[in-house]
Amino acid sequence: ITQYTSDGLNGSFLPPEDSEANPLFVIQCALALKTQMAELGREWKIRRGWLHDIELNIGIEAGNEYMTMLPTIFGDNLIPSGDAVQVAACLAQMAANGQIWATKALISQVPANDLKNIRFGIFRNENNHKIFIARSFLRIRELPAVEGCFIDIPENFGVRSVTQIFDRTLQE
Repeated sequence: ITQYTSDGLNGSFLPPEDSEANPLFVIQCALALKTQMAELGREWKIRRGWLHDIELNIGIEAGNEYMTMLPTIFGDNLIPSGDAVQVAACLAQMAANGQIWATKALISQVPANDLKNIRFGIFRNENNHKIFIARSFLRIRELPAVEGCFIDIPENFGVRSVTQIFDRTLQE
């Protein structure tokens, strides 16, 4: 389920069955979107002489949401509401340059066998050097970009742990 809201998209992924809670397909979708946006950007640079990268910042959170049907002149819109939507929107807003950010709650639901093929982690600044710490998390309130979030978020938002998802490895 996807809807367009001003300068962003809101996508809700519903598992095929209630018993299926593996969010790997959501991560795969985010990585595919990142790849498609990069390809679109390259194409626009070549064909149109476009000077800028085309990027889509993505925030992912796992959660159960309430869905409301809102009739409009364009048809019925299914509107999710709740903490997960707010958290994902704020993570996307804090992301930069096409980054994908996800909560630890989402990552912890991915089976270990699937998770070993996902490259994720945090960059830390130490002595003016960026150091990548693989498979790690950081509280949202410790991220430098948290001040840029203009969405009304719950008070306990800053204590949530998040990580950046980079890509999927081909190791088996």
